[in-house]
Amino acid sequence: MIRPKTLSRAFVLKSNDRVLPNFKEFQAKVERESRQNLKAFRTDNGGEYRGHFIKQYCESYGIKLEYIVPKTPRLNGLVERMKRTIAESVRSMLLHAKLLKSYWVGTMMIVVCLINKPPLVPLDGDFPQGVWTKRYVSYKNLRVFVCLRYMHIARDRIQLKLDNKTKPCIFLWYLEGEFGLE
Repeated sequence: MIRPKTLSRAFVLKSNDRVLPNFKEFQAKVERESRQNLKAFRTDNGGEYRGHFIKQYCESYGIKLEYIVPKTPRLNGLVERMKRTIAESVRSMLLHAKLLKSYWVGTMMIVVCLINKPPLVPLDGDFPQGVWTKRYVSYKNLRVFVCLRYMHIARDRIQLKLDNKTKPCIFLWYLEGEFGLE
């Protein structure tokens, strides 16, 4: 069984009608990575999870839908605490870096990535990402948020021989699935 303590995941939805496609993506990713079927899905009883399509989809795959009582976040304590931890971390990182609130998505993805890195007591000192992927967890690609980085400029974009080959940038987030990144 997949336990919530194992690995944090975050999906950013542009609108509530994206719940089912993102849920399908989540299910495929979880089942592929864990080699286990998703058995239950617990939700905060929001309207976006009450739709006919998601209910029908879960029934067709044998996924049990669990709804907590509305206006009682304490019944979904672990998830609510994680949401609060992520939100507070995003807020403090944006404030510290003096960035606009519009950078919250990338900042949130960094927070979720960092939550999965350190060893945890409930996992007997193991790393969530390591438990999930059954691979060694590397810290070599970690960067300081908004640190100065240099982006390579392609050779065909350089006009003169002595032009810069790099462009200064700031690091904002990790791109999942990019070659060379973990």
